[in-house]
Amino acid sequence: MTATTSGAEVVPPIPAVDLSRADTVERPAVRSERRTTVFRVLLAVGVSLAVTGAVLLASGAYTHNIIQDQLVAQQIRFPPADSFGMPADEYPGVQQYAGELVDDGPKAKAWANEFMTPHILELSDGVPYGVYSAAAFQDPEVNEADVISREMAIGEVQRGLLLSAWGWWTIGSVMTVAGLVITVVGALALIAAAFFRLRSPRLPAERAAG
Repeated sequence: MTATTSGAEVVPPIPAVDLSRADTVERPAVRSERRTTVFRVLLAVGVSLAVTGAVLLASGAYTHNIIQDQLVAQQIRFPPADSFGMPADEYPGVQQYAGELVDDGPKAKAWANEFMTPHILELSDGVPYGVYSAAAFQDPEVNEADVISREMAIGEVQRGLLLSAWGWWTIGSVMTVAGLVITVVGALALIAAAFFRLRSPRLPAERAAG
């Protein structure tokens, strides 16, 4: 009931608000909201990167397995080191693979470039296949040059297939390395998300509810 004096209405005073206390209540709430936002972003990024990294790792391993199976099935093997079939002065780039089976990308590239290419060029006295075959096909009669050109073509086809295997092997290696890097980054993001979650202050209402 409003008090009156000499017939005039007296309005009760408005209670003062402690703004400093309100500020101390609001700031933890703001900090908690920001930490929660950062936590959610890091969690989403970490999960996305972890899944992407796993897919890349699986794809790289699958690519390597397929290529290795195909190469092993051909049973291509390097001759012994510095042997009659692979002297060190003529084939220095493949001595490290002496006696080994061609079962991966680097070995396929070495066999194609360092071992097959000299043999192919030896047939034509160092003339590339394209130039030699063009000259051989000008003569309609089957001659020695035509036979050599056909032999070179077979060698170039096999060489191209081996280089293709090396190319896909390299792609698989890149996917594997990228998968490892992305997985590590994703793991770090998940660790950071857990850190923000644990460090996030809880408001009185949250503590009461929990």
